[in-house]
Amino acid sequence: MAKYTAGDIASARAHLSEMLHKGDTVYAMCHHVSRSGMSRHVALYIIHEGCLLNISHWAALVMGWPLTKSGRSALRVSGAGMDMGFHTVYSLASYLFQDGDKPGDGYALQHENM
Repeated sequence: MAKYTAGDIASARAHLSEMLHKGDTVYAMCHHVSRSGMSRHVALYIIHEGCLLNISHWAALVMGWPLTKSGRSALRVSGAGMDMGFHTVYSLASYLFQDGDKPGDGYALQHENM
């Protein structure tokens, strides 16, 4: 888990909550797969006010996941054997739409791979 300040996390959550609502579509793009196939660089995008917007940085802050060290703004996602774009969007929805300490509805956001 990456280490972020509480202020950064709260700011990112507020920013994403303002832009994302239940039923919205989040687009996932896999930029890189490790040689072992056990991790990926996944960028998340939404269409906001007619423009394609990369929300990976805010998503990383909200979920506590690390960003890639490359020039792209993408999340470093570990794991294999499933649709990692879906996993990332499901996890984001679970963090964004949680009710107190209970996990949120992971299916609150739609997912599309690009």
